[in-house]
Amino acid sequence: RRYKEIYILLDNDDAGLQDAVKLSESTGFTNIVLPEFSQGKDISDLYKSLSDKNQFKQIMINLFNYDTQRSIC
Repeated sequence: RRYKEIYILLDNDDAGLQDAVKLSESTGFTNIVLPEFSQGKDISDLYKSLSDKNQFKQIMINLFNYDTQRSIC
């Protein structure tokens, strides 16, 4: 493989969550799920709703760090 890790981050609606699980299972890619928020369903909606790039950056770092720690355990 060309990359060590490939991440999937689809919409947080039912279709996106289900498709991400299927894709993850069939490819071995890592599925990342955004935290729930009321102003939208995808990563760009989360960014717009926060109006703070540092808070957005911290959420993304936490998501990827959580996945890395979970994989190690």
